[in-house]
Amino acid sequence: MAIVRDNYHYLCTTFAAHAPKLVLADFQGTYLTWLDLRAYVQPAATKAFIQDQCQLAVDFGEWFSPDDQGFVRLNLATNPQNVREAAQRIVTCLSQMQK
Repeated sequence: MAIVRDNYHYLCTTFAAHAPKLVLADFQGTYLTWLDLRAYVQPAATKAFIQDQCQLAVDFGEWFSPDDQGFVRLNLATNPQNVREAAQRIVTCLSQMQK
């Protein structure tokens, strides 16, 4: 659980500093977290952004509900380096979009 909690806090800190409009769901003690990308990416473009630009494999919100398009679910129960890499890819791709 310590790794999961640390990975969650890393994401919170990183996104607060570099993508402050990106919303993380509150930590609920599970090994997954939801990211709301809608402030930066049109919901219909979320899959292309995450998969093609960031080159990440995630669960997409619309797999669970049509109302969740624009959200992705990340696994926190992994090596912290994986979480850091995912966060960096998202931040980098978001910054490239804003140029």
